[in-house]
Amino acid sequence: MLEEHTNYFVRWRGEISGPLSGQQIKQMLDKGHLTRFHDISSDRLTWKQLQKLVVSTTTPKETIISSNSISAEDTPKKNRSYEASSKVRPPIAIEPSHTNNIPPLLPMPPSDYAFMPVAELFKPGLFRRPMVRWVVTFCILPLLILLAHHYLAWGFERSAWLIEGFFCLFWGIFFFHIMQPEKVLWKTGLAYALFTAFVGIPALLLWQQIPLIRSLYSGIEGQGILPSLLGFVFGVGLFEELCKVVPFFVINPRRYGLRTPGDGLLLGIMSGLGFALNEGVMYSLKYWQENAMVGTSAMAHTLINFQGGPELFAQQMQKLTADLAEFYGGTILTQFVRLMTLPLLHAAWSGIVGYYVGYAWLKGQWGGLLLGLCLAAGLHGLYDFWAGTIYMVVLAGGSVAILLSIMVHHHRAAATVAHEGGY
Repeated sequence: MLEEHTNYFVRWRGEISGPLSGQQIKQMLDKGHLTRFHDISSDRLTWKQLQKLVVSTTTPKETIISSNSISAEDTPKKNRSYEASSKVRPPIAIEPSHTNNIPPLLPMPPSDYAFMPVAELFKPGLFRRPMVRWVVTFCILPLLILLAHHYLAWGFERSAWLIEGFFCLFWGIFFFHIMQPEKVLWKTGLAYALFTAFVGIPALLLWQQIPLIRSLYSGIEGQGILPSLLGFVFGVGLFEELCKVVPFFVINPRRYGLRTPGDGLLLGIMSGLGFALNEGVMYSLKYWQENAMVGTSAMAHTLINFQGGPELFAQQMQKLTADLAEFYGGTILTQFVRLMTLPLLHAAWSGIVGYYVGYAWLKGQWGGLLLGLCLAAGLHGLYDFWAGTIYMVVLAGGSVAILLSIMVHHHRAAATVAHEGGY
């Protein structure tokens, strides 16, 4: 049921407004400013139609027969004395007719529906809608990248930056749309992403030259399970997550809009996406350079060691082509995971740390930062340690689940604090 003193958010066609109290929502429903088909949520995560939470105090005219709708002339004289002495009866609702096979809760289409509503294209309000901008942007950008690659002929490396940036931008807009932060946090988050991508990772490569850190990283190539595990957790996981935390201490978050631990969560996500941007480009170049070497070597080996006639040569080339196609196909699948899933995972790990950084920054309890850093480093390192196994999938799902859990907690805490007049 709708509680009068609880704050709610209203969603209609992708646009969210609020917060509004339950009493305000009931008043807007009675005045016709809201319909029973509007979505209502107290935390902007779980949505229900208004008709499931409250019953409108207004009733359609065509389904009501009330006592005052009958004129005095139509009332039999023998009943007038009874009606005058009795209390006013409540309206009697008549069940809606199903002669047209229309469900009772199905809204009738307005009469002004156009057959071809292309006139909306020429209205300025169309492209102000977040949904429209989202769809158009992510439809057009890949085509522009493809055209730039062909017509500018600037090489695969520059196009790889744009491709990886496209997917990182996708996740960035996704999380900003869910969390609905202040607009100023967009600029701060972009600064965090660029700092990690172009300053943090080069600094990390320098850190790896320090003997102690280099020895930890070398453990991932060892033969033993324990050295490899320690190398992934305390080498790769720990230092890569430390790299993503650096912007919090270089770009003052409190000055640029950090108001809640949830803002730290979002800034951590953006730093993780910046890390994924640079790392994704490096791996993309590595994948296709290795493919080129494998293809060239296989072709050269076939030509040098070939003995036989044209038919045998054609058979060997056909087999080589099939093998290379399988090899390249596997690279495409790996590239797909690198483009789509790894930015999300880096965002999840650094978002966890970012939440604890924001909490420590605002509350002064820096011990929690160590907990968040250890949790993210452990998830990151174990994911790399078990890469290629089912445990990798479990750790990926667990990492995203923890991120979403923190996000839900932030929304509920923020709604409670806002209701009590905090922040």
